[in-house]
Parts: sequence; structure tokens; C-alpha cells
Amino acid sequence: MRAMRYHEFGGPECIREDVAERPKPAADEILVELAAAGVNPADWQLGAGYARSLFHLPLPFTPGMDFAGVVREIGSNVTVLAVGARVFGAALIARSGTYAEFVTVPAAMAVHVPANISLHLAAAVPLAALTAWEATLGAVGANVRAGQRVLIQGGSGGTGTFAIQFAKQRGAWVIATSSKRNHDLLRSLGADEVIDYSAARFEDVVDPVDAVIDLVGGDVTLRSIPLIRKGGVLASVAPSPDTMASGESVAARHGIRLSFVNMSTNRDRDALTEIARQLETGALHVIVSKTYPLAQAAEALMESRTGHVRGKIVLAMGSPE
Repeated sequence: MRAMRYHEFGGPECIREDVAERPKPAADEILVELAAAGVNPADWQLGAGYARSLFHLPLPFTPGMDFAGVVREIGSNVTVLAVGARVFGAALIARSGTYAEFVTVPAAMAVHVPANISLHLAAAVPLAALTAWEATLGAVGANVRAGQRVLIQGGSGGTGTFAIQFAKQRGAWVIATSSKRNHDLLRSLGADEVIDYSAARFEDVVDPVDAVIDLVGGDVTLRSIPLIRKGGVLASVAPSPDTMASGESVAARHGIRLSFVNMSTNRDRDALTEIARQLETGALHVIVSKTYPLAQAAEALMESRTGHVRGKIVLAMGSPE
């Protein structure tokens, strides 16, 4: 099968097309022929070797977690899915990567793609939507409730576009930061206020909030804390060791809870099933900025690395169906 792999850790230019052996599903796994894979910042970060101290990534390494495609084989213990099913989900870091024509994943990490959603569109959903779900609605995250004021830092990226929608569904007043070119998009997704981060310091123009969903990290995390009312929460998906150490003490002084949402091992199938239901009913919208063919994975990763992607980038292995 064709696969895009790193033979050495480095920038996106280090990834290249290979011929790899088609994987075989274990007893609890399925083999998926991919139609598309979503591109996430974690893909180029892992390729650059940022997490080698946390995850064993033997070279050559195939990146990618988001997948959408058709089940071609099932393991002997699999009962929840059948051959021929259209499925999507997010594989775990350091397992079979999804920048390939086939991938094996635990059956528990895949759900049916709604009939009204193309496989290319479905590939843009899993990791970003699950991260937004956990950060916005989860008990570990912000646990957003009706009537709260919620600030979403970095609203125009893949996770941000889903977080806006989930917070609005809960009945929150949603404030989001983004560049000005994305303001109309974020309002269409449910944002009540949109702040142009290049034109104003958000802490100078945002009134106190009950929760912050931090998708940016760095000094934005620390600058957000004073905006949060006592008893509130900051849920960050982009923590650095320095931010974690200094943020905890700052949060304690302000009487708020600081939560770091780690999606490296968490795949909530029930949440993904609900996300699929919302896609089917039209309650949830997916934003795809660009689709690249699999062979242009390096270009897709370079674009992701800019940090200014609107919604998601998708790699296409075949036709949408």
C-alpha cells in the first residue's frame, strides 16, 4: 500500500511516499481502506520529534490520527462493525498512522459515518471534535452550562469551530478570538462576540467570563486567567511545561480551576457517536479549508504548521465514496 512516512524526524519536508505492508487487524481491530485523513497539528509535531520522550515512535513513522473510509476486514472478536461499513474515528498516537491507504484501529474507536456526510468531510471531524467536546462539555474540561459566558481562544481552527458550536448548544454566551477575516464564519457558527486579536488585547475588551477554552497556549493561557470569575475554569489543550507550572499558581491565586485536556489516550466512542448524530441532523457543521492528495502530505503539513488554518485540512486517498 502507499503510505507517507518519516524516515527521520524533522520538518514536513522529511515526509515521503513509500510502499508499506498492508496491516492485518488483531482480534479487536478493523482494517479500514481510507478515503481521507484529517490533518492535525499533532501530526507535524510528532514528525518533528517533539514527543519522543513520551511516545515510542519507531522509524519509519507514519503520522495521522483522523480517518474515514470503508471497513475491509474485521478481527475475530469484532461485533459492533461489519465489512463494508463506512466509518470514521481517531487512531491513537504511535499506532498505525492514517497517512496511508489502509489502517488498522480498534473497533471501539470507530463509528458509522452518517449517510448524508461524505467520507472526505467525515475525516475532518474526529480528533478536533472530540477535543472540543472534552474541553468544552467534559467534566475534566470546562463543563459549560446555560447562561455562562465562555471565551474561546483560537476560534477559527478545527477545534475552535467545534468548541463554538458545542458551547452555543449548551446555551452559553460565546466570545471567540480570531483574525478579522474569520469573524463572519465564527458568527455563523454561533459566536456572539468576536475579537480581532491583531487589533486589540483581548483582556482589554472582554468582560469577565465563567470559562475559557484555550486553544492557543503560551502567554495567552496566563493572560486569560484574570478574566475568569472566581470559581470558574480554564481548559487548555495547548499546555507547555512552563505554562503548567506557572499557570497552576496564578490560577490558585484567582480562585479558578486550571484543566489541561490531554487527548493522547482518550477516545470517547459515546461522544463520537453523538457527534455523528449531530452531523446527520445538521446540528453540527464542519469547516474544511483545503483538500490535498495523499502525495502532497508535506504541503498539507507545512500549511498546518503556519497556525492559521481555517477549520481543517484533509488528505484524500481516493474518491469521497
